[in-house]
Amino acid sequence: MLGRRSARGKMKKNIVMLVILILIISAYSEEIYFPPELNYWVDSIIGIVKDFDRTKFNLEDQWITNFSDFDFHDIAPEKEAKYPIFYRWNYSGNWIAYPFGMIELRKEGKKYSVAKDQHTWFYLFNKDKSDWFIDMPNENVQIDTCAWLNDNTVIAVGTEEENKKNNIVVIYYYVTDDYEVTVKKYIYEKQIKVSMFQEIKLKWYENRKDYFW
Repeated sequence: MLGRRSARGKMKKNIVMLVILILIISAYSEEIYFPPELNYWVDSIIGIVKDFDRTKFNLEDQWITNFSDFDFHDIAPEKEAKYPIFYRWNYSGNWIAYPFGMIELRKEGKKYSVAKDQHTWFYLFNKDKSDWFIDMPNENVQIDTCAWLNDNTVIAVGTEEENKKNNIVVIYYYVTDDYEVTVKKYIYEKQIKVSMFQEIKLKWYENRKDYFW
């Protein structure tokens, strides 16, 4: 009798621990909404991740900062965010997202070619370029594009190489009227071999043959 009670007690304990674990995972998981502008990117990912599930993203990091928290030193963002073709205006036209900082373009006839594509910096600035926010992910992160969800929220998508595999990355930027930015970085639960990404084109400009060679 004592043995049965002990076994039942252990079973109940295991069930409780399992429920707690599920709750913890759920607290850090979120279903990602991808606006229509990112359909090409999602479709490309599905091409190599057949069971891709937008509910399988886990929150990896989050932080809050202000536009005034940045000391640019020798960085001149107003000169680096110099290609209007990369401007992503919000619906009210008072904020601009710029997902391709550090990229240099070359004009060739009526189209552009990418002359230099280093690790990506993400810029947010107002329409007169007087206030700036810069997110400088580590050198393994490549931002492929971004889109506004509403007037104050922009979503950036990309990849992050880690241990010869790629993480699928989604970053939310929430902008408030008092120049505060909340950043949330999500990582897909499954890593993908880097070699598989050679089969697809994720960057926005790689898919716009009307503008780029």
